Amino acid sequence: MVKYLKRTVLLLSLSYICITGIVIAFPEYYMDQSFSIFKYGKELIEHNAFGVNTIIIGDSRAQAGFVPDSLTKTTINGALLGSSPIEGYFQLEKLMKQGASIDTLIVSYGALHLMSSEYYFINSLRYSYLNINDVNTIHNTFNYKNDAFWEIHPSELSYFEQYTSRIKAYLILLKCPLYFQESITSSKFRRNKPNRSFYSDLVKNKGYYLYGKDAFSNALNEETKEEDFIVNSTISTALKELFKLAQANNIHVVYVNMPYNKASYNQLSTAFINNYKNYMNSLKQEFPEVEFKSELFLLSNGYFGDASHLNRKGAIKMTQFLNTVL
Repeated sequence: MVKYLKRTVLLLSLSYICITGIVIAFPEYYMDQSFSIFKYGKELIEHNAFGVNTIIIGDSRAQAGFVPDSLTKTTINGALLGSSPIEGYFQLEKLMKQGASIDTLIVSYGALHLMSSEYYFINSLRYSYLNINDVNTIHNTFNYKNDAFWEIHPSELSYFEQYTSRIKAYLILLKCPLYFQESITSSKFRRNKPNRSFYSDLVKNKGYYLYGKDAFSNALNEETKEEDFIVNSTISTALKELFKLAQANNIHVVYVNMPYNKASYNQLSTAFINNYKNYMNSLKQEFPEVEFKSELFLLSNGYFGDASHLNRKGAIKMTQFLNTVL
């Protein structure tokens, strides 16, 4: 009986090690296309921003809204799907450590990603964009209120929840198969060619990607579901640290808010608009050196490819606007 148990434990241990090895070694075979976006983001850091002096960081709206090849200054679009200023801070920190010579930083996060870092576990950790030191900084320093900053309406975490959320982050970074099981099962290890093709397109387009491809969208974005704008303290701390880091490295920062389609803008609550404006005004007072183009504004539905993202026509329009700022 004892020998049987020992053999069973050994077999399970070897199976776990083998599966973990597969998770680590072959991510492009089972991850969805978001993997390629974060792979490009890591390459951007490792190669010192490819020698470019102007970088865009932000979320998917920024990635879809600024076309580097149409900008007058040589620029890389380093925006990351679903990211918040938490990822943005570490993005800039790592670029500085690598010795990147950045003089202009375009920062663009939708209001929703100032309220929640909903893809913290799903993207930033699963794709190893953040590391264990980053996780420790987030939980020890940025998250001083000990709240669930990955939720849209975060509650204060108990001591046990603080502990388990950090352990979960570590396990994901250590490639515990439990957190990759669904992707592995659904992919059947056939995603390598689409991922390589998608990554090649990102490289060719300098990080730009068109999410919404429709010629018109009057669908409502996620902000329309919120009665009020309440900034998350962890994310706000990260954004302020991002501004401070840029200032310490003599980088000119331009904060640009992406537009809403007319249908969504007209559904925003007065409280949401006013409190977003109040928060941005507080940032303007605290960081006068940052150039803010942060007003909530709309473009007609014909500039949108889906509820949240600009189509090609809209991207060209916003890129032309950015040219007037650079």
